[in-house]
Amino acid sequence: DTALQACMSAKKSAEAMVASTTAMCQKSVIAANDKISKCEAAKAKEKGRVLKYKMKAKAAAQTKCGEEWNKRNAEAKSKLDQCKITAETLSNEQAQSGVL
Repeated sequence: DTALQACMSAKKSAEAMVASTTAMCQKSVIAANDKISKCEAAKAKEKGRVLKYKMKAKAAAQTKCGEEWNKRNAEAKSKLDQCKITAETLSNEQAQSGVL
């Protein structure tokens, strides 16, 4: 009789332990899933930030390139204009001195 009671008590104790462990495991799984979700959300946010940064950098590079192109184009045009003026001046001087 006492052996049966001891056995039943041990069984109840073991069942309680299993239930407690199961509950603890479920909490751990829920916590882990929560962390994974937060991590995924952070990753998505970071990806968005990286994309925004890349777009900004690309736009800045294009702007800088455009500014550089405009500057060089203006310099080249200025040199070309200077060259034309010099050529005209030389041409006029030669015409005046009767070389042509």
